[in-house]
Parts: sequence; structure tokens; C-alpha cells
Amino acid sequence: MFTLCNSFYVYYLIYLALPVVGATSLVPAESPAGGPFAHLMRVIYDNFEPPGASFPSSHVGIAVLVLIFAFRHVSWRVSLIYAVVCVSLTLSTVYCRYHYAIDVIAGLVSGVALTICWRHLFRVASSDLPGNP
Repeated sequence: MFTLCNSFYVYYLIYLALPVVGATSLVPAESPAGGPFAHLMRVIYDNFEPPGASFPSSHVGIAVLVLIFAFRHVSWRVSLIYAVVCVSLTLSTVYCRYHYAIDVIAGLVSGVALTICWRHLFRVASSDLPGNP
């Protein structure tokens, strides 16, 4: 939980520091696949979504972080199912033009890096507590 929460904070701070315009603001009103939710998503983007929050993809970063924890702490069958979901989310963000490929790559790299960083920091902090070796 420590890793997950702090990673969300880091992604939010990156958004505040680098409000990069995302790919959705550059595409025409048509969705690449159309479908029943295309109009609803356009209404949401036009009225409630500020431009930005594109680099890195926090959705992909958090998905990778959770995937790492799933493979470490959950059965491999459940982890494989989640891996399929994670790969689908990663590919769909580019296909549906929510992110550029570089945003997704940065999300993958930052998700792994934040996982390593926060786990190390947690170990160091918790080793200083009384009763911990």
C-alpha cells in the first residue's frame, strides 16, 4: 500500500510539473473504433477532462506496479490473468489515442523504477523501527 499510494503522489506531481497535452486533444471527434461509448467519452472529454496528464502514463505505471506485486504475492494463475489485463490496457491506451507510445514506455519504466525505489525506501525506514532487525 505504501508503494501504491506514494506512486500515485509522484504521478500527480509529475502531472503538475509537466502538464503535457495528450493525444486525445489532437484527434477528430471520431473514435478509432466507434461503438456505443464513443459519444459518451467525447462528452466527458469535452466537458470534464482538462488537456494534459499524458506523460508518463500513470495508468500503465500503476498497472505495472500492481503486476509486479501480483507476481510476488499472488498465485501465478491470477498473476497471468492480470498480466493479460495489463498488456491489454497498455496496448489500448495507444490504440484508442489516449497516449502516445512514448507515454506508455515511460509509464512502464517509471512503474518498475518506482516499485524498486519505494520498496527499498520502505525496507530502510522499517529497519529503523524498534524490534526490527
